[in-house]
Amino acid sequence: MMMELHIHTDRRAVSRNLVILGIALAVLSALAILPVAANPPADMTLAYDDDQNALVVTITHPVADPENHYIKNIEVKRNGVVAIESLYTGQPSSTSFSYTYPFPVQPGDEIDVTASCILGGSLTKQMTIGEATTAAVQTQKATAGMIPILGLAILLLYKKGKMSP
Repeated sequence: MMMELHIHTDRRAVSRNLVILGIALAVLSALAILPVAANPPADMTLAYDDDQNALVVTITHPVADPENHYIKNIEVKRNGVVAIESLYTGQPSSTSFSYTYPFPVQPGDEIDVTASCILGGSLTKQMTIGEATTAAVQTQKATAGMIPILGLAILLLYKKGKMSP
């Protein structure tokens, strides 16, 4: 005597489970990215030394290990044009430090300085020669955190039939 076994799958249950799995993967991916979150410099001051014709950039970027977590790049723009691009492989202190750049200027020149952390994030300060340092702009790179969200959106659109396989 032979018996047949029929397995009936509820498509809604399977679909619901796939959505739950997609959400769980998205959350886990987002949590895995958190330890690498951007860490912009805490502060930066700009000063111009007329006697030496030099720009002095003082950065505060507290870190535990300045050989592995540091300000990797300083970009200096004069009137919107990149004038100095300095790359670093460590920072001289675990808290605050200064870099001095020979930098001839004219009164009224607009100087923008951006310091970028090796782990992501940056801080920009502006100054006009003859005036005090102005507003700071902090940016953080969050591109990697968008990947799980995009994956979830694609999964949901696919399941709703708005995308073809």
